[in-house]
This record gives sequence, structure tokens and C-alpha cells, in this order.
Amino acid sequence: MVPVTRRTKRDAVLQAVRLYGSRLKYATMALRGDKEIVLVAVKEYGSALEHASTLLRADKEVVLEAVKQNGAALQYASDRLQADEEVVLEAVKQNGAALEFASDSLQADRNMVLEAVKQCGPALQHASDGLRRHQEVVLEAVKQDAAALEWASDSLRGDSEVVVEAVKQAGSALKHASDTLRSNKEVVLVAVQQHGAALKYASDSLRGDREVVLEGVKQDGSALQYASTELQGRKEIVLAAVKNHGTALKYAGDAMRRDKEVVLEAVKEFGSAVWHASDNLMSDSDIILEAVKQQGWLLDLASNSLRADRDIVVEAIKQEWSALKFASEELQSNIEVVQTAMKKDGINIMALRYASRDLRINKDLLLLGARLWWLPPVALTEQGHRRSSLVWRCFSILGGCPEYQEVEAIVDSANFLKVRDSAIAVQGEDAPVLSVRLSHHEDPSRFECEATLLSGASFTCQLEDDWSFARRIRWTPSLNLNDLAKK
Repeated sequence: MVPVTRRTKRDAVLQAVRLYGSRLKYATMALRGDKEIVLVAVKEYGSALEHASTLLRADKEVVLEAVKQNGAALQYASDRLQADEEVVLEAVKQNGAALEFASDSLQADRNMVLEAVKQCGPALQHASDGLRRHQEVVLEAVKQDAAALEWASDSLRGDSEVVVEAVKQAGSALKHASDTLRSNKEVVLVAVQQHGAALKYASDSLRGDREVVLEGVKQDGSALQYASTELQGRKEIVLAAVKNHGTALKYAGDAMRRDKEVVLEAVKEFGSAVWHASDNLMSDSDIILEAVKQQGWLLDLASNSLRADRDIVVEAIKQEWSALKFASEELQSNIEVVQTAMKKDGINIMALRYASRDLRINKDLLLLGARLWWLPPVALTEQGHRRSSLVWRCFSILGGCPEYQEVEAIVDSANFLKVRDSAIAVQGEDAPVLSVRLSHHEDPSRFECEATLLSGASFTCQLEDDWSFARRIRWTPSLNLNDLAKK
């Protein structure tokens, strides 16, 4: 009779491998030799065969169960079973790459290799040299995965039927074809029609062939980079390329990058293609307008005259409010243009940072910003921790206008004014801040601060930079905060 303790341990291991076969590795050597336990383990996790006893790794029943679950488990089988046709066939049906672990005799077996490459084309690399020269086997391999052409014999890499089958699956397989077939127009056409960038592997003569290159850039505009210099300067070719992908403009010849029609097509497809246009086209209103409609910041590339063009600037701002940064000083001083930027996405007082100095302190714009960002007291209480508050944003605006900062803040229990969502809160009372005037204190880390509320009330305080996330403002002791909030 098996002692109770031994029986209990065996049952525990059996239960463990039933759930996770890989746990067999934690079993004792004795239990790794228990056929019932190992069978349960390999059925759940084929590679658990690695941890079975030497005797069971030579047991056909156990190994068959393992390779049915994971063909790669064949690597842990005994040499005898790696040469067993039935076992290896089960393994390659489950995972063709398991052919790597089969015996030399089975790697040279046509039927076995056919089964393997039908499941995994690159398994061809583990076939015998003789079968890598076998057209039927190689055809099956490249049909399953074109990359298998890499392991075909030199003679079959020069076989048009095999190579055409491969490039139909993946044009990039052309790189494994023989030099002769990479100069074959029919083969290369099939490749570039499937994958335009396969033009890279074509012969020099075909990279200068109009028909081949045209097919390539129609499939992938970036294939223009592999075309001959002559064809990179041919309008028909470049137009086809930029219509497929605007960035192909960077591979075009200088004359084409100066051609308005070509550049316009490129930026219509992809606004940033304007980066690759010649400098003289940075003054072309049609091209810049098309570009900023897609990406407002591209106004930065425009000539000074176009940065002063209201229609173009407004289009840029409609797409991206920060484009106001690149507008002319005249338009940065235009209240309607600035309002357009502020109203982008409904809430953008940050746009004020790019407005002129006068507009940064314009009461109407500050009130607009306050309305856009105003949150009721209850919301302030719930969202006071948000760093994206108007106060913090307004501190950022100050950078370009040192006399003023628009801020919002709250007083905490330590009598500090901190950045918070849209109000000064004094014992539950809320009073929105319109602006704060700063002047340097004798101590370079402190500022004198004079604030004006929307209600018209004013007060003074000191601001200290304590290197925390938000600046903190200490009130002067003479202020009565309760009276201030009620003014």
C-alpha cells in the first residue's frame, strides 16, 4: 500500500499539472517518471515533456500527446522518436517548424517536408539540400510564406514560376530572387504591384523603366526614392507618387519640388509635405492655405506676407489655435482674430499668450476667458485639484507680458493663496480674479502682488516662489480676507 503522505503528494502534483502542465518541473524526480502525471501534464502543456524522465521522453504514447499539443515539444523526445514517422508527422502538422528537430532521414522525406512547409513555409530551411531543390516542395513553401524563397536552392531562386508565386504573396520576396529575375520586367512588375517598395530590389535598368516605376509609386508613393534620377524628375511619375503619399515629394527632383501643381497635390494628400517644397513656394497662398487647413502650425513655414494674410491665418487658427503664434504682429493685435483662437474648441484662454501686449490685458478678452473657464462653486470644490485650471494656465500667459498675469487661486488653511480653478475662495466665498500685477521685491524669490477682482475690489499680497508645482501667494497680515470677498 502507498503511504498516505506519498499518495497525498502525488494527488497534489496531479491536480497542479492538470491546471498548469508546466508545473511538472517542480515535481520530484520520482513523480516526473509517473506516466499518468506526465500524460496529464503534456496534454495541457506539450513542452512539459522537457521535465519528464528520460524513460518517458522515449515513450511513444507520451511523446505523441506532447507533440499534438505543441509540435516543438519534439525537441525533447528521444532520438529514436525523433526518427519515428508517426510522431514527427503529428509534430509538423501542429507546427511545421518542428521539422528542425526531426532526424536527418525525415528531413529528407518528401512527404514529411511537404506537410511541414504547408503548415509553415520557412520550415523549408530545415529540409535537406535535395528537397530545397525540389520545385513542388519549394512552391508549397512560398505559397504558405513568401519568405521561404530565401531558403530555396540557387536554381529555384532563378525559377520564374517559383519566384512569381513568392512575389504574388509578398513583393519584398524579390530580394531573394536571382539577379536574372530581378532584371526580368514581368517578374518585377508583379512584385511592385504587390509592394511598391520592392522596386528597391529591381535591377538598375528596371528602376529606370517608366512602366515599372509608375506601377511601383502607384502602390506606394515612397517607392519614388528607388527610381532613377531621371524618373524622379519626371512629372507624370512624381504626381502619381505624391497622390499616393504626399511625403514622396522629398524624393522628387528639384524641378518637381518647385512645380506648383506637384506640390499642391502633395500637400492635399499630406499637409506636412510642404516641408519639402522649394522656398519660392512658401509665398504661394494656394499651397500654404491647403497646408494650414490640415495642420495649423505649418503657418510657421509661410512667408511674412502670408503670415499677414487674414484668411490664411484664420484657417490655420481654426485648425490649431496655437498657430496664432506665427501670425504677423498686426494680426496678433486684431481682437477678432485673437477671439477666434480663444474660442477654438470652446475653451482656449491660452491663446492669449500669443496675442499682442495690449490684448493680453484687454478687459473684454479677460472676461471672455473667465466666462469660458468659469466653474460653479460646487464644481470648484470637486475639481480644485486639477492642474489644468485657468489660474495655472494664466500664469503661463504671463511669460510674454511681465507686467500682468491673469490668475485664479484659493486660500488654504495656512493662509496661502494657491493656484486653483477659477476663483479666490475665502471661507466658502468665491470671487473670480481678473488680473494680478506683479513687481519685484527686494528678495528675488518674492514679488509684490496687486490683484483686481471681477467685482472691482483690489488687494495686495506677496508672492513667493517655493519651487513647488504652483507658485504660492502669501497674504499681507493687514488684509481682511472676509471683507475682501464681500466687496
